[in-house]
Amino acid sequence: MLTAEQMLSTQKTNVDVLFGLTNKAFEGVEQLYELRFQSLFDDGRAYAFPCDAAGHVDMDGLSDMARQNYLYVRAVVGREFSMPAVQLRASH
Repeated sequence: MLTAEQMLSTQKTNVDVLFGLTNKAFEGVEQLYELRFQSLFDDGRAYAFPCDAAGHVDMDGLSDMARQNYLYVRAVVGREFSMPAVQLRASH
């Protein structure tokens, strides 16, 4: 027979596993969006970065070049690029 502490420990472990699996499931969903900065002067030029549905970009998940581009384009919003828009990523 399990003691109260053992039952509580088992339940806590089960909840931790459930949260871990839920987070894994939503990681894939978050990658369905991109934060897109469109050029103000050239319709064919834009920068797009993976983000969540709210437009939050995981800078730690970007490559060094992508992070530099992201910081650059944010700095020139209104001068060279429009305000960013959250969009569904195009399927490849």
